[in-house]
Amino acid sequence: MRRRLQADLGKTRNGITTALRHLFNLFENQVVVISGERCLRRQPKNQKKKRNGGSLHGRIDKRQNAIWQRQVEEEGRFRRSLAFPADYARRKKMLRFTKMNGAGNDFVLIDNRAGEVQLNRSQIAHLCDRHRGIGADGVLLLEKPSNRADFRMRYFNADGGEAEMCGNGARCFARFTNKVAGAAGKISFETPAGVISADLVGDLVTLQMTEPADLRLNVPLRVANESKAIHFINTGVPHVVIPIPQVDDVDVQREGAAIRQHEMFSPKGANVNFIEKRGANKIAVRTYERGVEDETLACGTGVVASALIFAVTEDATGPIGVLVRGGSELQVGFEKTGTKFKNVTLTGPAEFVFEGTIEV
Repeated sequence: MRRRLQADLGKTRNGITTALRHLFNLFENQVVVISGERCLRRQPKNQKKKRNGGSLHGRIDKRQNAIWQRQVEEEGRFRRSLAFPADYARRKKMLRFTKMNGAGNDFVLIDNRAGEVQLNRSQIAHLCDRHRGIGADGVLLLEKPSNRADFRMRYFNADGGEAEMCGNGARCFARFTNKVAGAAGKISFETPAGVISADLVGDLVTLQMTEPADLRLNVPLRVANESKAIHFINTGVPHVVIPIPQVDDVDVQREGAAIRQHEMFSPKGANVNFIEKRGANKIAVRTYERGVEDETLACGTGVVASALIFAVTEDATGPIGVLVRGGSELQVGFEKTGTKFKNVTLTGPAEFVFEGTIEV
């Protein structure tokens, strides 16, 4: 039995829709106009008209005409929808940023003095993603102050959560304000940990830190069926400090994560620093950072915490040189009376890496 061929009446196919979507992606920054017209098959001159119609080779019957008419209406709506690329391009938000690092601790810095940048947790995590975003340990926003300081600094960890303070980030922030806002000499900026001041001398920045708090020495802590004696201090954010013979021998990821999550420090957790004595006034440190949930090349508040704990336990005077995993040596200055500290400073580099824009 012969089967009749079914005419393709031009129905929209998924393949076409997909192709157009890719086309919009390719031209997302351009206005794209796509146009076309439907060509109906003409009847050959030497072919006689059939009285009862019914074939595409003759005239179009009522059923086919209704289908064509519906498709023309749909096509009209589809054509109007092709204004999408222009609207899409307008809706796309391009965020300008500067990438910086302080002793290997890297950050994305954004000028938000106009108050127009509103990033959610997932967007911040995307910016910090080293495979799909810019890649960083955290994000810093420059904003207008709400108090007597010159600027306001907001710091977000790589997981998108906001933190009180970041020492290496603050040094980068100081140089960033110098570049984008013309701030020079000594500047101040507010943070949730308090007002921080900074002195800029070339590529180096000296931070006047807030006074440390909640110093606790030789606290017993049981982790993974093992008892440890740890020290604790808050230098803007909470830090655990553990002296060990060799920092190269410690499993920072495993031990750091276990202590960071310990119920003693819940719900926010604490950063964990392992320190090794390298001289009368020098130590090496490796740090597990909460929010990043991994070891970082440097942690400014961790450097300060480690130096202050070392000063107390070894009865050392400042400044203390601190070697970080990234290879830099930071300097921590202070005035100490017993276990009390004041005029705590952190000095180290802050470097520009690159600038760019990214879609958010």
